This record gives sequence, structure tokens and C-alpha cells, in this order.
Amino acid sequence: MRLQDAEKASASEAKPLTDPQRRVARRMIIAMAVAKYGYRPGQRGIAQAILSDAQKLGLNVEDDSIRRWLEKAAAEVKPEDWPR
Repeated sequence: MRLQDAEKASASEAKPLTDPQRRVARRMIIAMAVAKYGYRPGQRGIAQAILSDAQKLGLNVEDDSIRRWLEKAAAEVKPEDWPR
């Protein structure tokens, strides 16, 4: 089964995320964005790089959605905890 087919099947069973689940998702997103893409708040080009990688996996994602999630996820990290 292709990833998109599995995604469609699970979408029909999908329930809205709870606040704790949303918080965990944001934390995972920011951890991956920092580790893989060197993300820092306000940095340009990261959403496009993530979009490109998602497209290679056959995933449909809007770059504006990626930017919004990154901005929300960045708020999970205290300024003094950002890697230097």
C-alpha cells in the first residue's frame, strides 16, 4: 500500500488532535526541523526544503501550512534553549 493510500484510509478514521497531542506534534516538528534543516525562527527557505522532501515521498503539503506549523512549533522552545 502506498503512503498516500494509507493516509486516505486513516483520514476517514481521523479524529481531531487533543491539545496534548497537538503539543507533542509541535515538539516533534521543531526537533526534526532543527536537527535536519538547521531551522531557526525567521529563517527563510526551510519550508520550501521540507516541501521538497515531502513531495519526494508523494505527500501533498502546502508550504504555507509548513510555515504555520514551524512558527507554532518554534514557540515550544525557549529562546535560550535554541542551539547555537
